[in-house]
Amino acid sequence: MGLTASFQRRDERAQPQTFTSSEARDAASTTVTYVIPDRLKAYSKGEYRLNSDQTWQVLTDNQGEVKVTQDVFLFGEHEYSQARQTLSKIDKKQVGLAIRPVKFDWFNMLFKFIRLNDFRPQNLLNPDGGFFVTQSRSDVFAGEFAVDTPYHIQVVQKLAFKDEEILAANPTNTIKTPEDLQAFLWIHRLNYHLTNRLDVAAEYRTLRQAGSDIKEKEGGILLELTFQIVKHFGIGTGFNFTNFNDDLTVKDHKSARGFFLRLQGKY
Repeated sequence: MGLTASFQRRDERAQPQTFTSSEARDAASTTVTYVIPDRLKAYSKGEYRLNSDQTWQVLTDNQGEVKVTQDVFLFGEHEYSQARQTLSKIDKKQVGLAIRPVKFDWFNMLFKFIRLNDFRPQNLLNPDGGFFVTQSRSDVFAGEFAVDTPYHIQVVQKLAFKDEEILAANPTNTIKTPEDLQAFLWIHRLNYHLTNRLDVAAEYRTLRQAGSDIKEKEGGILLELTFQIVKHFGIGTGFNFTNFNDDLTVKDHKSARGFFLRLQGKY
């Protein structure tokens, strides 16, 4: 079992001849870890932030992993944050099942369910002057599997479905309209093992969205070079030719296109 605590004070002021500044902030955090070797891992972190204007924010992140058998793992995570004044809140829960057979390690599978409740700050406005999202609730079901072939090629398939309920309001917050959105993501990926640690990958991804005011389909390719730092953990870089990523809980996909650098973990 491990326990750590920290406190940070930030006091920054605007620089001469500039228009940028940041408020003073105090932040205190505590982290607790608990491990039973080859059976259980648990992690919990809490943080409290207080700004100079007396607005505060609370953040927590709790994770757990249980080894059911040598081939099957269960995991879960709960992220929560709430801020005063703006009344914003994010509540994200997820559970998952990972299957990684020891006797035939050429195959692995992962399933996840995610529920995300997002309450936006009340003082936000749509830059176009139209309706803006005040709150949303989404359920995401995701699954993927990977199969290694004898020819240094790994075949990966990923599918995800999102069902989202949205409440939008006009700029004066006098008219609120409920909306719904369904999204389906399908990714076909091929990894070629150049060496034991270096892979080159290509994937084709498709995203279909349908809802109260949207119905569209997008598709495109992604290229990536991945280096495995240690077992089940690597770093990848490449170029995404599409306007979306592989995480349906992300609200804004506008910055998905282009070069990227990301860390990759495997169960």
